[in-house]
Amino acid sequence: MRRMHLLGAALVVVVAGCGGSHAARRIPVITTKQWVAVLDDVLDNARIDRGHSCGAVVEALAHFKVMSPPSTRTYGRAVSIMDRYAYGVCPRHSQLAGVVVGMTDGEVADIAGMPRTPGLRCWLYAVTRDQTGRRVCFNRGRVTLVQVSVHL
Repeated sequence: MRRMHLLGAALVVVVAGCGGSHAARRIPVITTKQWVAVLDDVLDNARIDRGHSCGAVVEALAHFKVMSPPSTRTYGRAVSIMDRYAYGVCPRHSQLAGVVVGMTDGEVADIAGMPRTPGLRCWLYAVTRDQTGRRVCFNRGRVTLVQVSVHL
């Protein structure tokens, strides 16, 4: 009998750990060190030589667009390099419906990928044929507002 209770408890633990949404992955807030590492990597030799997370690339792009004047040659090249890199490390099929208040910027990037417009406070995801768009706003790396946009 005791053996059956232990087996039952083990099954509950296994089932509780399975399935779930991507948000359950618990990805921490993207740190300054992480996004600065992306910029250092790009600006070092106009290539990304090291591995970076999707969230770090999104944050790096957002900060770079604020810090660097768009009229410079370096700007366009760096943005292009980061965009191409993001295409390889970010999910291509966004699951925007899974974005909720309280998630970290790393978790959002992990399920929603590269936004159409990455900003320092808000990321904009465009409306597509397959899903509604989103404006996701952050404070200290956590989602504080999710606004839905639809195509009429």
